[in-house]
This record gives sequence, structure tokens and C-alpha cells, in this order.
Amino acid sequence: MKPDYSFTSRIISSLVLSAILMFFIGCSGDGPSPVELSAAFTASITSSEIGQSITYTDQSTGNPVSWNWTFEGGDPATSTEQNPTVTYPSVGTFDVSLTVSNQTTEDDLTKADYVSIIQTITADFSFSATTVLEGESIQYNDESTGDPTEWNWTFEGGDPETSTEQNPEVTYNKAGVYSVTLTSYNSSDDQTIVEERLISVTCTGIYCEPTFSTYKKTNVVYGVDPEGHQMIVYEPSDDTRTDRPVVAIMGGGAFEGTNLDLLEPLAINLVNHGAIVALLAYRVIDTEDGTTELVNAQQDCRTAVRYLRKEAINLGINPEHIFIGGNGSGAFAALFHAYVDESDLSSAELDIINGLGGLEGENQGNTGFNSEVSGIVSLAGGMYNTLDPVTNQDVPIYAIHGTSDTEVPYDSKATTPITYGSKSIIDKVNSVGLKGQLYTIEGGSHSAPRERSDDYILELMYFIRDIVQ
Repeated sequence: MKPDYSFTSRIISSLVLSAILMFFIGCSGDGPSPVELSAAFTASITSSEIGQSITYTDQSTGNPVSWNWTFEGGDPATSTEQNPTVTYPSVGTFDVSLTVSNQTTEDDLTKADYVSIIQTITADFSFSATTVLEGESIQYNDESTGDPTEWNWTFEGGDPETSTEQNPEVTYNKAGVYSVTLTSYNSSDDQTIVEERLISVTCTGIYCEPTFSTYKKTNVVYGVDPEGHQMIVYEPSDDTRTDRPVVAIMGGGAFEGTNLDLLEPLAINLVNHGAIVALLAYRVIDTEDGTTELVNAQQDCRTAVRYLRKEAINLGINPEHIFIGGNGSGAFAALFHAYVDESDLSSAELDIINGLGGLEGENQGNTGFNSEVSGIVSLAGGMYNTLDPVTNQDVPIYAIHGTSDTEVPYDSKATTPITYGSKSIIDKVNSVGLKGQLYTIEGGSHSAPRERSDDYILELMYFIRDIVQ
């Protein structure tokens, strides 16, 4: 029997036809379409410093098999890696481009200004000296890194006061302790460095160095209260001057009584440098009213100043060079005396004060002499409620305060009433155009200003010298 080849042919034809149909069905769009090629990428960072590496990561779709990168300003400038790493040797904002291909097609993407490269500035400088005499000069040299091209200097107490030179020379003509500020710039960055209290400008002679090695002290009564109005006058021995400045300092003790011996080290330091010192006690009032205590104490400050002015010839002092000061509560009284007058008070406040004898307290003695002062020396002092009484018509102040004072805040404290410490007062004084200097004792307690006068005596004397000469 012969094989049936016609049947076999029919089977083969049917299989071929099925395969052809399956091919066309698969291409008809009813199945999944291939992913379109689309270039995309990300960067590990888009803001960088010179020399810092940036890694670019390909995020393209459509199964690319080749990559052509172009990095404006980069190193390398081009790459065929899928995920290249690039550094930039110069400052600027740069484009990045990627072209991808999958052998049958290609796509490209450019991100304009995609990467920003900066050069960080670190401001720094050196100096030829930190201590000079009046009239001497200091050479400053810029040592900033980051290729600065511009410089702005500020020299507190210097001549010139400012400079845009890279390496300026500055002359200091007045004794004091001064800060230096430098801001360095390049095309993409800037930084400022402040060296606080860097330069000490000294002088020679009286007020500038310990001139008197011995002193004498005298106890006097400066008002009508023999017990409350006690004053201890310290003056240099064998000093024949008749126009000496005097610093009157009221003791502390929260208006409950004061130990003036605690202020003797400061008094001796001032006397050794050529000033007269009058340490002041105050009347102790049997009251729980802090306002009454403060008003009475500031009256005692004014009474003491009137006494010093009345006795100027006998004491050998210049009546135009009287400074008022205080420690703690005594400084509150001194600040009230120097900065508050009747125009600063409401009618209600004035009624209260007038009921206590008025601001001047002339019933406490030494009438006919004024109580004006040339400046203030405040140790751990403060003001209550407001700083508005401070104006440019008032007197300069030198304040000393510890940052860890738990009794009177270094800056301010939202108590009732609000208490403003030395930092707030000095800021206010300087803001109205007066001269205000603050000696900060880092970590210092309430007692630190009276205990550490060796640390600031020269600066305090420069303050006094600047006013009296």
C-alpha cells in the first residue's frame, strides 16, 4: 500500500499557516509594545566645591547599549561610561548632556546650568604684634584660603578704620583694647572672621600703668545720715595733683546693707593708676518696697556727688571729672542716677518719687551743688522695666559683668519687673551714639567683677583717661 502523501502535505500546510497567523497576531498591537528609548540621568550632588567628585547615574529607559556624556567644565569633559564620575577644576555653573543609543535609535538630554561649582573661602589673617604703644603700627597679612580676590577689613580704634587692601598696615593712636574683622571674598563665596579684643594699645605714665605704690584712706560722712552716708576716700600718697578724677562706687548688698571692704581691691587698683576713689554706703530703709529702696539709694548717689563737688578743692579733684559707679544693687542706683531724670517718669512715678524726697534728694545734704557725672562704672549692674531713658545726651559707661551671674542677668531677664543687664544696656548705649564698653567675664559669677579687677583695670583706666584728657 502506498503512503498517503496528500494527508501529510495537508498537515504541514496547516502548521505553516498557523505559524504565519501567530506572527501577524503578535505584531498587531494586541501584545506588549517595546519600551521607547528616552535619555535620563541624575547626579549625586548638583552643588559642589572645586575638586569634589560628582557621580552621574544613567536613568534612561529603552535598554540603551551606549552612552555619550558631555560635561561642560568637567574632568573628564566626555565619557562613554554608563555611570561616570567627574570633578570640576574651576568655579562656575555648567551644562551636562547625555546621548543614549540602543543600536536602532538614539535620544539625547541636556540639563542647562545643572551643576554649580564653588570655591569655599576660609578667612584668616596674621599680625606683626598684638600689643603696641600709642602711635605704633601693626602689619596685617591676609592668610585666607580659597583664592580670595577682595578683602574688607575693620580695625576698631585703628587708623585707617577700614581697608580693602590685602595686607594693610594700621596705626593705633589711642590706648585701649580693640577688635579686628576681616571678610574675604572670591567669585562664589565669602567668609568673615572677627578677632575680639585682639589688639592691646598701651600708653605710659599716669592712668596707663601703676604709678603710685601707696595710698591713704579717709572715712567721711557725705550726707545728713551719719550711719548711712558713710564714705571711704582712697587717694595716692604723695600725689600733689589738684585736678584728679574721682570714681564714686556704691556698694552692693541688695539695699540691705553693704560691706565696702569687698570693693577695696578695686579701689586700690584705681588709686595706683592715678584716680581717687570714694566708696559709698547707703541708707538702709525698713521697707519691703524695692522702689523705695532704689529711689533712696540713687538719692544717696546724687548726694555723694554733690559732696565731692563741694569738697573738690580740699580733695584735689576736678569737679568736672566725677564718675559714678556701683556694685550689684549699688550699680542699679548709679545707673538710675546717671540715666533717669524727671522727663523720663510718668506723673504717677514722679508723685511717688517726690513723696520720697524727689530725684535729687536735696534734703539729704550738700544743696547748691549739682549731681552731674562724667561717666559710669557698673559692676554687675542693671536697669528695670525699660532702657528708654538712655539717650545720646547722656554719659558714657564702662560695664563689667559675668556671663554666669545668677543674681543680675548678663543680658536681660523677663522677670517682673523686666531686668536689663550689662549686655542690653551697652547695646542700647551704643545704639544711641554714646560710648559704651563691656568687659565680659566668661563664666563669671555675680561677685566676679569686684574680685577680678586686675583683668580689666587698664581698660577701665583707658576709658577714664579718654574722658578726662
